Amino acid sequence: MLYVLQLKEGEVRLETAIDSFQGYTFHFEWEVAAQEWLQSLIVDSSIGTAIVSFITYFGEQLVLIVVLEFLYWWFDKDFGKFVWTNILVETVVNPMLKNVAFRRRPYFDNPGIKIL
Repeated sequence: MLYVLQLKEGEVRLETAIDSFQGYTFHFEWEVAAQEWLQSLIVDSSIGTAIVSFITYFGEQLVLIVVLEFLYWWFDKDFGKFVWTNILVETVVNPMLKNVAFRRRPYFDNPGIKIL
């Protein structure tokens, strides 16, 4: 569904229904303080940034394939199938749950939380 909005004379902007709705703002009381604390540890040290970057690589496709191959071929086939099934279910269910909750990113509403 596409909407046309007339902003000023001669200026037209197109936006979809999802563009006009920015999501729900909700968080737990401890959540913002915990994120700010973690960011203070990460941003202030190059070691913290390196550790977080290393952990982030485990979500990459190539790393997942290598880990799954190791588990299946060299460790235990049944355990490899179990882990593969869980990762497959997680990659399908997680985006669906995110779309159901439609929660805004924390840095949208809290200036103390930065995008790293």
